[in-house]
Amino acid sequence: MNTRKISFSLVFIMIYALVRGQYPPNIYADTAYAPFYYSVASGDPMLDRVIIWTKVATFGDSITPVLLKWAVAADTNFTVVVQQGLITAKPEEDFTAKVDVTKLTAGHKYYYRFQTASGRLSQTGIARTLPPDTVKQFKLAVVSCSSIWAGYFNTYKRIAEREDIDFVVHLGDYVYDYADDHQLNRMPAAPVKDCASLRDWCERHTYYLLDPDLRAARQNKTWIAEWDNHDSDVEAPGKPEEAIMPFYWYLPIRMPDATHPEKIYRRFQFGNLADLNMIDMHLFRGKEEYAEGRKSVLGLEQDAWLKANLIKS
Repeated sequence: MNTRKISFSLVFIMIYALVRGQYPPNIYADTAYAPFYYSVASGDPMLDRVIIWTKVATFGDSITPVLLKWAVAADTNFTVVVQQGLITAKPEEDFTAKVDVTKLTAGHKYYYRFQTASGRLSQTGIARTLPPDTVKQFKLAVVSCSSIWAGYFNTYKRIAEREDIDFVVHLGDYVYDYADDHQLNRMPAAPVKDCASLRDWCERHTYYLLDPDLRAARQNKTWIAEWDNHDSDVEAPGKPEEAIMPFYWYLPIRMPDATHPEKIYRRFQFGNLADLNMIDMHLFRGKEEYAEGRKSVLGLEQDAWLKANLIKS
């Protein structure tokens, strides 16, 4: 019997029992998969690759990185493993871990999971690559403006259950930096503060992942996500990067430009049927002029990028 596994789970359950009364209904961690309480996710598909994600729960002020084994398979039993390797959940990234899994086949569904050094397995997630040119049809679920305090995430649950949905596109406001006074329908006992620091944003993303319906949608579908004002606005004296970096840590997305993480705009091609240009209409709004006295919504660089993509689409 592995007493370390048991003690780890018991400690979390004891702590969780103490704070459970502070949460509204249908907000809880997935204790059956300790320490993967926040499940798994996949995103930013390409023809030959996809991002897979997870987060490891730690206690206290731990600064010890957690080594994980990951595997991608063609079947749910992982008898046909197509890719595998090691990844470290780092404290400086709030113990989240992402892998850009390559050498995959276009238009395929894969299964993936993570494992700790002690043998604890995560939930099994589903990931899809983008379809090839032969694709005849595909279906997207498009969502936005997801305030966890405004109501329940039933839509995420339905998305997770539907077999005909290929990908999820989130258009922004995936999390909310504050609770709207006119929509306080699902509030925890503790006051909700406005996000004003890196720690605030990490806590906000973590809290969102206590919702089982959101976890189910992330686990069962491959996401393409974008931020908007509620994901990236920071109260004084905070800085924009203190919101931007947690968004990258917690969402299964690829950073297009590591030297400029504020440039999240990117393109996805669904065979010969459609191009999806994910644009940022918030961070660059009104900062540059495309003509005298006329402010650009996208910023000059993103505007040129989008026009070039539309011309060659």
